[in-house]
Order: sequence, then structure tokens, then C-alpha cells
Amino acid sequence: NFPAVSLGWNVAKENFLLNSDIVNNLKFRASYGLTGAENFNVGDDNVNLYPYLALLQNSNAITDGSITPGVSPRNIANALLQWEASEEMTFGV
Repeated sequence: NFPAVSLGWNVAKENFLLNSDIVNNLKFRASYGLTGAENFNVGDDNVNLYPYLALLQNSNAITDGSITPGVSPRNIANALLQWEASEEMTFGV
């Protein structure tokens, strides 16, 4: 999850500016949130279309006395693996 929050205030709609001849629109905005990166399109087409293939290896199993080809994970999953995230804060007038 990448939570974010934004807040805006249209000052021009406040009583002290409603009848102003100088200001007819004035809005302040601030936002803060976490954004994630998912741009993994590097390398050849197979890596882009099937990125999970790099996590598998060929293996064999014996089924009813016959060797059956298959695949198995290359290694145990990393429980600490997480999305790349960055904090972002913006202000606007």
C-alpha cells in the first residue's frame, strides 16, 4: 500500500475575499504520500513478459516409477523483500 493525503483551501471563497476586485481565485494545496516504483522493463522480451521465470529452475520428480520433468523454486523467498518506495511532498498555489 502506498498511502497519500492531500489538502486544499480555496481562500477566494472565504468571507474576507468574496467581494475582492483583485483576487477571484486563490487556492493553496499541500500533499504528502508514498509512491512506489514498478518499472521493471529491462532486458529481453522473455524477462519483461515472464519475470517469474528467473525464479524457477528445471527439476525432475519420480511419479509412478517414471521420471517426470518439472520446475522448482531456485531459492527460498526473502521475507524482507518489499516494494521500492519514496516519500513525496508537494505544495502549490
